Amino acid sequence: MIILDISQGNIEIKESGDYEIVGQTDKYNIYINCKANITLKNVDIDVTKKSTAAMILDELSDITLTFVDINNLKSADNYAGMQIEGRSSILIQGDENSTLNIYSGTSGAGIGGGYGQDLEGTVTIQNGNINIVSTREGAGIGGGSGTNGGGNLSGKLVIENGYINITPGDYGGAGIGGGCSSNLSGSVIINGGIVNCKGGEYAIGAGIGGGYDGNLSGEVVIHGGDTQAIGGEGASGIGAGVKINRGGNLSGSITINGGTVNTQGGLYKDNYGGAGIGSGYGGDLSGKLVLNGGYISAKGAGNADDIGSGSGGDITGDVSITVYNIEINPNYLYLKIGESSQITTIVTINPTINANIENYKKVQYISQNEAIATVDENGIVIGVGDGETEIIATSLFDNTKSATCNVNINGKNINLGDIDLLIKIKKDEINQDDLDSIVCYGNNPIIKQLYIDSNIKNMDIKVNIEECLEVVNATANYNYVNVYLYIKYSIALYTTKDCITDLKIYALEDVFISSNLSFCLNIAEEFDISDYKIIVNPIYTLDEKYSQKYYVFKIRGNIELEK
Repeated sequence: MIILDISQGNIEIKESGDYEIVGQTDKYNIYINCKANITLKNVDIDVTKKSTAAMILDELSDITLTFVDINNLKSADNYAGMQIEGRSSILIQGDENSTLNIYSGTSGAGIGGGYGQDLEGTVTIQNGNINIVSTREGAGIGGGSGTNGGGNLSGKLVIENGYINITPGDYGGAGIGGGCSSNLSGSVIINGGIVNCKGGEYAIGAGIGGGYDGNLSGEVVIHGGDTQAIGGEGASGIGAGVKINRGGNLSGSITINGGTVNTQGGLYKDNYGGAGIGSGYGGDLSGKLVLNGGYISAKGAGNADDIGSGSGGDITGDVSITVYNIEINPNYLYLKIGESSQITTIVTINPTINANIENYKKVQYISQNEAIATVDENGIVIGVGDGETEIIATSLFDNTKSATCNVNINGKNINLGDIDLLIKIKKDEINQDDLDSIVCYGNNPIIKQLYIDSNIKNMDIKVNIEECLEVVNATANYNYVNVYLYIKYSIALYTTKDCITDLKIYALEDVFISSNLSFCLNIAEEFDISDYKIIVNPIYTLDEKYSQKYYVFKIRGNIELEK
């Protein structure tokens, strides 16, 4: 281990090895351009009055940086607090009792590029307590100010663990991502740790993503940890900055597989702002947003989407939320031709989401056979023809998940006869308050007599067919069936005011009806009464003025045979 004291002068490390740096200075800095293991122990570098960065990793650097106790790096204007040149790489680690504080100069990133420079290399944070501050226009981690070009996070950032508190520069930088007018075009992967990205009063970049007028054109992937990302004025929490000219868009991808993620878009003016996760004010979500797991809380500013687009923007890309289950109700539906009913769904998603995502819980209903039943976008099913089919509800945002309602459509019921009945009840037997709650019910239909007569008959007719020059003779055999039914049923009048526990029946009368029916069946088909059920459909009108002593209930309706 080579021990170097920064108070004694500039430190240049150009040869591989193990180094420990100590001391304090307001004059000197650290320059590295090789592969090395470096330990910072109680280092305090403040070169804010010099034209340089506190630490510079040149393009050949491949560094494992370990910090011990409390360490401070403060750079001058236009420089990053820890300046990463070219495609150099650094792994940063510290124990839970150690702290690394990094401050950029005006227009530089905390960790990354100086003014007009990208973060092209790779930064990996393994663990430790790290506070990162960009003082103006630069990202916390990423690019410096890109007002004249550059300033992107075009490389790679990986956070494995630790406590990382990031403050982007006022007037334009993202917490993690692009500087002012610049993009997150590279890759950000968060596997664990606690990551806070929150700007100050004048912050106008995304929490994670594009800076002011910047896009998220790369990728953000969160597998775990606890991430907080607060967007500045008009920017999204995770996504893009506010759109001024060419920015504001989420054209890349955001994938959340786990962990806890809290995001909030920034208010722009009046009731407008950036999405919690998505595009900034005026920008579009044209890329891909995938929410697979974890706990996600997202809040858009003003009328922006919590998850989607900022105010004035569109969603033209793909939004995918992993669906755990789709529950359909009912599972089975029995309808007559022309009858309709609504099916509903409950969509359970895999991530826990605290946000307005009703649009993302929508399903698409499809009938497997529209000649039997049709269904509209609201789940209204209409019987069209005899038979059985399925209505399939598929998530619009996870087409691997669906649920099925089996639909059975019968033809129109056969009318056996009409109900025409008067029932008198003494007025002193009915509480006046119960009159509005009386129900008329057709009960217990029983076939007392059944007679079936069938005969094979011949059909022999002449038919005019357009395609034929002459009249065609059509012949066929069929089973002609006559059915005689004598049915007993009951009509009940009762009140449900005290519910089933105290049901009060005011009238129960037996009624008889006979009916003759005729069927034409296929020659090999037999009529089976067990294939049918008897439906009694009574309704009533009340004549309260029939007499001083009686109420009269006029019962009307019909009795049907339903297959």
